[in-house]
Amino acid sequence: MARFNTRLSLRTTEVDRQLLATPVALLGMFQEAAVRQAEQLGRGPRWLHRQGLGWAIAHTRARFLGAPGWPGEVLVTTWASQMNRFLSRREFLIEDPAGQLLVAGSSLWAFMDMHRRKMIGIPQRVRAAYRVDPARALETVFTRPRSPSACQPVTRRVVGERHIDFNGHANNLDMLGWMLEQLPAEAGRRRLREVNIRYQQEILCDQEIAIRSEPAGNERPSLLWRHGIYRGGEQTPLALAETSWQPAPAGET
Repeated sequence: MARFNTRLSLRTTEVDRQLLATPVALLGMFQEAAVRQAEQLGRGPRWLHRQGLGWAIAHTRARFLGAPGWPGEVLVTTWASQMNRFLSRREFLIEDPAGQLLVAGSSLWAFMDMHRRKMIGIPQRVRAAYRVDPARALETVFTRPRSPSACQPVTRRVVGERHIDFNGHANNLDMLGWMLEQLPAEAGRRRLREVNIRYQQEILCDQEIAIRSEPAGNERPSLLWRHGIYRGGEQTPLALAETSWQPAPAGET
C-alpha cells in the first residue's frame, strides 16, 4: 500500500506553556513518519548512507487545525503522491485518537548525492520501493515565500554541531524554530494557522547565519509574517517562510 500509518506519543520537550504540541514538534512528526516508512521499505537512513545518498526537504506547506496536548498520542499518515525525476511530493495527515484532523501538509523532497552535496535524479532502486497515491492531503501550490525587507533587524548565530542532522546539514526543524523565535512576545498569544517554508540552500556546521522577520499584515499585532535565513551579511536567502496566525482560544493566553 502507498499509505503508511504510525502512532507517535507527545513528549514534554515538544509542548508549549499550555502543554500543547508546538508547530516545530508537529512538523517533526511529519519527518518521523516519512523516515519510518522509508525504513519499513528498506530504504531508510542507514541504507541511503551506505550508498552515499539521501533525501532533503525542499519545501513544506502545512495547515494547523488543532494541537494535541500532553500526555497524548496521534496517528500520522504519510504517502508519496508524486515522484518525478528529481523531486518527490509527500503528503501528511495528523489525527487525534478520535479521528479528528489536526494538521494537513504537503512537502517536496529532493534526492541528493551526499558526497558531492548535489541534487540528482531519484534512482530506480529507490523509486521502485514506493507506491504512489495521487491524492493530496493539502491542495496547494508550492509558491516561493516573499523575503522580509532588508531594513529589518537581524539576529545572528553560529550553527553548532547539535543542529546538524544525519545528512550533515542543519535540520529543517531547527531552521523553522529559529524563524519563529524572531516573533515578538504577543505571538505567544497566537496559534499558527499556516506555514509555507522553502529551503533553498543547505546550512553547514560553524556557518554564521542571520535571521530576519517582518510583519506582513495590516492587523496590529500582525497575523501575517515573512521570515528569512541568510548566510552572514549576504542577501541571498538560505530559507524563506511565510506564516499566518490566529488568536488563541479563550483560556490559552
